[in-house]
Amino acid sequence: MDKLFFYGFKLEHVNEKIGKILSEEYIYSFYGGYNKIKYSAIKNKKLNQKESLKKIIVAFLSTLIVFFKILKFKPKYTILASSKPSLIAPLVFLFKRFTKIVYFPYDVMCLIYDKYEKNSLLDRISEKYCYKYCNGIIFKGVNEDLYVSKRFDISKKLVFKIHLLTLKDCIDAKIENIAEDVHVCDVCSTLHSKDDLNYYDEPSMLKILLDKKIHVHVYTKNEFKYEFKDLLENSFFHFEGYVSPNNLIKEISKYHYGLHIDFLRPRTQLSRPWIETTLGNRQYDYLQAGIVQLATKGGAIGNFAEKNELGFCLSLKEYKSLKKSDIIKKWSDYRKNIPFVRNKLAFENQLIEFNFFLNNL
Repeated sequence: MDKLFFYGFKLEHVNEKIGKILSEEYIYSFYGGYNKIKYSAIKNKKLNQKESLKKIIVAFLSTLIVFFKILKFKPKYTILASSKPSLIAPLVFLFKRFTKIVYFPYDVMCLIYDKYEKNSLLDRISEKYCYKYCNGIIFKGVNEDLYVSKRFDISKKLVFKIHLLTLKDCIDAKIENIAEDVHVCDVCSTLHSKDDLNYYDEPSMLKILLDKKIHVHVYTKNEFKYEFKDLLENSFFHFEGYVSPNNLIKEISKYHYGLHIDFLRPRTQLSRPWIETTLGNRQYDYLQAGIVQLATKGGAIGNFAEKNELGFCLSLKEYKSLKKSDIIKKWSDYRKNIPFVRNKLAFENQLIEFNFFLNNL
């Protein structure tokens, strides 16, 4: 078997989904970055000097360690994945002559902001370099390649569009019916705080459901608990804390709905292409757990739920006016669609295409 190395900076959850399958097809090795130093992960919250220094140290150590891992492993194929191209470009430069490099821009940087110049100069140079010198590209969003091709010449690059869902991890939801008590979970590895310039903050959006007497269970890092201090006394609010990726699907399968609500502020700096193309992990997590979704209208995430009939796709106005009775009434109809969509999107069913992609780099 050929050797495949996957470096996914802070992407252990991706390896949890597809690593076992890849290890059956290749001599496989994964590294997720140095994880013994923790730093804040609240979106758009300005880090103090101490937190910024931690972030720089983690990035440097991760790059150094993965350099030696690739040297030792000697893979035929190397997948380099991160939302920060400046973490990937040095590795592309060092190994482009010795291994087939697949660039996996987990968040496509050139699509994020309304003005490209809002990204750092280093990241802009790095992103261009990664696209130019990689052998192939993996995208996880919707039509990301079409938008990227308007800025960078990727016409000669092989592209693979991955679905981060595996049948082996799918389980049946534990709840068989829905009554007056509706339970919704919100899985947020990063958090929209009140200081967020682009999105309405998480606690305010959750309070809308709490006021409808709907139970909300939040799964996020324990250090973010203070962000929900105004909700902790509410009997319908449940702060569940952090659950490891390998236990998350089983844990959230006991709820009726999974929440993926990211409403944009009027003066957001995020671009329309970013909103229209970007998919996260939550919609796949909820699908694997067998639970129905509450998603934001106007972007790829909402379109995912609407197109596949997996749940509600709502504008902010619709979300505020949504009746608890409708949530109860529509639940069983949406739930029936889950097995079909799982099978349609499963990574297992993409394996032949994925192997062809690597073999033709």
